[in-house]
Order: sequence, then C-alpha cells, then structure tokens
Amino acid sequence: MDSVNLLNKKVKHLSFGIGTIIDQGDSYIEVSFSDDNKKFIYPDAFDKFLKLEDEALQGIIDEQINAERKAERARLLETEAKLQAERRIRQAQSGSAGDETQNSRQVVFWCEPDEKAEIFTNWTVHTGTIKSGARKGQPNKLVRLNKHSACLLTERHADQEEKERAIIGLFMVDEDFTGRTCDDGYIPAHEKYRIKLSDEEVKQMQFWKYYRNPRSPENITWNTGRSRYFENLVMAQILRDLVALRAGTDQHELTEEFFKYFCHLNLINEDDIPENNGALLA
Repeated sequence: MDSVNLLNKKVKHLSFGIGTIIDQGDSYIEVSFSDDNKKFIYPDAFDKFLKLEDEALQGIIDEQINAERKAERARLLETEAKLQAERRIRQAQSGSAGDETQNSRQVVFWCEPDEKAEIFTNWTVHTGTIKSGARKGQPNKLVRLNKHSACLLTERHADQEEKERAIIGLFMVDEDFTGRTCDDGYIPAHEKYRIKLSDEEVKQMQFWKYYRNPRSPENITWNTGRSRYFENLVMAQILRDLVALRAGTDQHELTEEFFKYFCHLNLINEDDIPENNGALLA
C-alpha cells in the first residue's frame, strides 16, 4: 500500500486533541501534541483514533483502509475454503460421512407481527427463551451458528394455514458472531448481507416450497419452538430463487453478491444446487 505524504498535516485525536504529524514511515506516523509526541500504526489509527483536518486526504486514507480490509477478508476466506476442502477430502478418503451439523447450520425463525419492525430496524433477532428446567427463562443458545450461517425470517398470520408461511427476510450473521458464546440471545446481522423482502416478494417466497421437516417429511407442520436448523443447500435454493425474482431491479446486484458469498463460505457449487423439494411441492 502506497503511503500518503502526511508530514506537517494537522490531525485530531479523540483524547489528545489537535496535533501535527512530524514523522512518517511505511507503517507508522508520529504526531506532536501540545504536551507529548505519540506514535501510531499507519493507516489503522485513522480508522479509530485520528482524523485529518484535510478532508480530501482523509478520504484517500479511508479508501486505503477499506481496500486493506477487503483484501484481508479475501485472504481469510480463501484460507478457510482450502482448509474445509482438505477436511472433505480426508473425510471422503476415510469413508466418514462428516459432521452433519456442518451441513445444517442455517436457522429459520417464526417471527411474530409485533416484532418485525424492531428486527428490521436493529437487524437483530432473538433466539427466544428456555421454557422449562433449571435454565428456564434464559436465552436459547443456537450453538451451530457462526459466520457461515444465515438466519431466515418467516411469518404466518393467525388466520393462515401453516402451508402459507412466508419468508419475510434473511441475513448472514455478523462475521464475529459465535452462537456458543452468545449469552444475551441476540443474533446480529452482517453489516452488508441482509435482505427485507417487499410485500410482493413475500407473496412469492413460500417457506414450505423449500423446507421439509426431517422427522415428518410429508407433513407441513411447525409444531413447537421459535426456531429450527435446516440444511445449507436449502438456504442456497432460497437465495438462488430470490436472485432470479429480483432480476432487473436495483436490488439484484446485492442479492446476487449475497448468494455468491453464502455459497463461497459454505463450499457450495452454484451449479450443483438441486431443485426445490419442499413439502409443499410433494
């Protein structure tokens, strides 16, 4: 990354106030404040602590920081994909079917009408609470969830049959989220990959076109509980159809990027995604 010449430029620090940059290297800058000189990592410090008075230069550094983040994220994704591919090869060679939880780490929620506004404003969803036992009243922990997971939001009105359950939104979980360590029960959405369906889209995205209850695959029944896990491939089917539904709209590009991101994280070949086989189509 090429450094921007910042010598003698004025900066503002959250705690130290106004200062002047007096020295600069490839990965650091030194700033003279009224009572002391301080060294900072470059360009990271401009992301949290420092801001240039020169707005044009600040904009250039912001672009550098964003590019660095994107490159680092791509490196991490590539490394993780290679590691998971190696695991699959080892499993195939050993005759192991692999960990089933890795293939079913998506979760669908039954959302009530009075909570939709809060969900789509804060872009978080609550896991619900435990109904009985020693941990009664405590939040459920969805331990399979991590950055590979997406949350599917559905609703069914009181006057509707279960087969009319519709998809109203979905999001990837935040990249730093881990279900096993989530103590408050709130699952935060990824800052970019989040979708709220329009009223017209909701009418066309029926949940049971995609989902089958593994315990009673021919029956369209939710039974009890606020949420349940489902297969990665089913989420890929939903995203694939949503991409097609949004063709020609201003939402198409982001939806397609969401779809590709999901498939990449979960090692899914887009060409290998099967046709929908939900209970509604049986």
